[in-house]
Amino acid sequence: MRAERRAAELAAKGDVVSVEDVMRDQEERDRRDALRELAPMTPAPDAMVLDTTRLTTNEVINRLENVVRDLRTCPRL
Repeated sequence: MRAERRAAELAAKGDVVSVEDVMRDQEERDRRDALRELAPMTPAPDAMVLDTTRLTTNEVINRLENVVRDLRTCPRL
């Protein structure tokens, strides 16, 4: 889904690329970002990770709303 969303964004701008090419580029960029020596892209130790790869925009919003709702009702530790 992530690659599909990006391919659609690019197509809307007139840059038509395959979903497979976008996915390959995203995976390579993610790998480089996670492995770079200076400020690698990694989640904070207390981060809540939500993999949105196969989710629609509405599914992402719904899941985030649930996370926020749950956090607001949980007592702080």
